[in-house]
Amino acid sequence: MEIRLLIVFTVVFLAFGMVNIGFTTMGGVEEMSNIPNVTEEMLNADFWVSRLDDADRVIMTPDEINEYNSRIDESVDEVVDLQSFPNTIAGQALKEMIDEYRVPTAPRYDENGNLLGDDYYNALLSKRNLEGIKESNPAKFGLVVRRTNMRSFPTDDLVMNKPGDIEFDRFQETALYVGEPLAILHESSDGQWYFGQARFYRGWVRAKDVAIGERGQVLWFGTKEPFIVVTGNHIETGYNPYSKEVSEVTLDMGVRLPVEDNPPAVADGQATQGNFVVELPTRDANGNLIIKRAMIPRSEDVSIGYLPYTRGNIIRQAFKMQGERYDWGGKTGKRDCSALLMDIYSTFGFKLPRNTDEQESMYGIKYDLTNKSDAEREVIFAKLKPGAALYMPGHAMLYLGRVGARDYMIHDFSGYGDMKKRTPEGDYGFIPVMEVAVSGLDLPRTNGRTFMDALTTAVQIEE
Repeated sequence: MEIRLLIVFTVVFLAFGMVNIGFTTMGGVEEMSNIPNVTEEMLNADFWVSRLDDADRVIMTPDEINEYNSRIDESVDEVVDLQSFPNTIAGQALKEMIDEYRVPTAPRYDENGNLLGDDYYNALLSKRNLEGIKESNPAKFGLVVRRTNMRSFPTDDLVMNKPGDIEFDRFQETALYVGEPLAILHESSDGQWYFGQARFYRGWVRAKDVAIGERGQVLWFGTKEPFIVVTGNHIETGYNPYSKEVSEVTLDMGVRLPVEDNPPAVADGQATQGNFVVELPTRDANGNLIIKRAMIPRSEDVSIGYLPYTRGNIIRQAFKMQGERYDWGGKTGKRDCSALLMDIYSTFGFKLPRNTDEQESMYGIKYDLTNKSDAEREVIFAKLKPGAALYMPGHAMLYLGRVGARDYMIHDFSGYGDMKKRTPEGDYGFIPVMEVAVSGLDLPRTNGRTFMDALTTAVQIEE
């Protein structure tokens, strides 16, 4: 009987106490236990937006944002204006582009933990079909029809720095979203891969995920008006049993699609009243571009035109990704740290570069934080406004503001260091996070330095 009572008491205690499991107390406020100094209220965008004096003030107009994008095109070498892309590419120049991706000299392993050797790399290099490159090569143009990966080489093989490191595929470069235009420059020996140039990256993409069209049609697609922008993390087009190409297609934050002004009352047997009727790129059996009608329920998180560029909206957009797992290069349908910032700002019409070092060189109100003293950083952060982009080598973050004497950010990161779990070498023990999360800038890394210590630049994207 005593044992039964003990079991019942334990079950009741756990049931009523469940809400407190995983939390500790900081000054009488519940605190998330896995990231220090972050209270539960800080996990809500409204907490940060309510602290702003100018949350809804428009920072830049659409025309100013377009001008800003033009300056990025002109100043960042890695960004390419496809509107002015040449119709042909010289063979030597194309080979040099493809050869930018070199066979790793350090050990690499496959998904089973086997060391990759010369036989693997020789077969991979042969697949690039360099012998098929001519003296002059016509550029084709296409649109991405489903989210796809851009790779260093024409393969989907998982390639790791060390066995078991499955979340970091070293051949993954970036992800491309639906409607993204590409200049197609070359084809792999098996015909399954295209080597292409997107606005912010070039590499190998699966041919089945790209539809080839006329240059003007492809490049005009992303400029057509009126349009909607996906403002949710991920949404889907509506189910359509008559057209599988447009049915339940995943669309990521920032995707822009033309919307019909005067849609029909009924399309594919469904009333259109409760939907936005959009144009969606699809691919026929021969790989050619066909623009089809698709529907997006009005209940989905989308905007007619870009969102107003305000500090409140920057923060609201960031928190829509909170808790999403970190995804190196976006391989599995999510995003990494720099893609997080790129996608947030894309909902306002910005076309940011893809990588952290390129973003760090952007225009705006910039603050150099390299090797600054604590006092100097204090002065800079007193001026810095929430919504600013923060950078350190290899990492991008979004500034949220100050609570008490502590500055906070939201970012997509792998983890942090814990001095209570020091290694024999003296490094801090690693605490995994691997998601979009709120943290203080005083959070330590495994080398003992804080994120604040490692900052190199802060950028407020405004004129």
